[in-house]
Amino acid sequence: MADRASVLSTNEYETKPERPVIKNPVQPQRCLNCGHELTGRFCAHCGQENRDLNVPFRQMLSEFFGDLLSFDSRLLRTLLPLLFKPGQLTRNYLAGQRIRYVPPVRLYIFISFLFFLSLAVTDVRIISIKISPSPKTRPPSASPRADTTAAAGNAKAIQAPGGTLEESVQQKFLKNLQTASRDPQLLNQMLIGRLSRLMFILVPIFALLLKLLYRRLRGFYIQHLIFALHYHAFAFLIFTFMIGLYVLGAAALTVPIAFVLPVYLFLAMKRVYGQSAPRTLLKGITLMAGYLMALMISLAGMTWLMIYLYDQAG
Repeated sequence: MADRASVLSTNEYETKPERPVIKNPVQPQRCLNCGHELTGRFCAHCGQENRDLNVPFRQMLSEFFGDLLSFDSRLLRTLLPLLFKPGQLTRNYLAGQRIRYVPPVRLYIFISFLFFLSLAVTDVRIISIKISPSPKTRPPSASPRADTTAAAGNAKAIQAPGGTLEESVQQKFLKNLQTASRDPQLLNQMLIGRLSRLMFILVPIFALLLKLLYRRLRGFYIQHLIFALHYHAFAFLIFTFMIGLYVLGAAALTVPIAFVLPVYLFLAMKRVYGQSAPRTLLKGITLMAGYLMALMISLAGMTWLMIYLYDQAG
């Protein structure tokens, strides 16, 4: 009997069901991710929020919309100083007031997405290619002797086996340029997709120029990068507004609105860096000149490469 009882007790112990995963909500005393003791809502070791997912669906739905409304309120608190107080958002963020605002990178991605989406869904063209037909008639000043010499030179160039590398690259570019001009909408869609990625390179360059202009302040590069992200977010908002005016038939209003960008930059630089108006104006002109040069060079290079590889992309 004793042996039978011991066997029964052993079987009962071995067949004891495991602890269920789905259980009633209990506030854990240790972090469910790393196991460290919790002292607040977030783990001080790994940063994970102390939130139990074993809650009723109604409560989870309420928390979801609460987070969504919280993002909306933070977005509103971020856009107001961004639009109407140049540089104030950057000053507040650098001063440590970060929880009430949308982070700079997330703000830039959100607004730039709206801008490039508005470009994609409208007929606004960044680039327009028009190829004029070559004149069939000979210029009056040209002489028959010159024409004969030029024709002989062209004949030798055609008879050359393959030509030089420069000539082959040029011929391929001109051929693809003529092909791309037949479908300008496709060409602009390709350019929009590449331009959005190009801006991720140009924004750090903008911050680097700020770092060089204000090197005596001995600030960290990340501070200038936050300023650059906020300024580009504002610029994309203005560009999106200008696209809306263009679609509504008020394209003439986009010209004076474009002058808001340099004025905003001057006011933002003066508020953030705290230098005098003449020095800020001089540095603002230098910054815009260097940045526009980098923008035009990179945009021209990207456009050339895109047209050169147009037949492969198509």
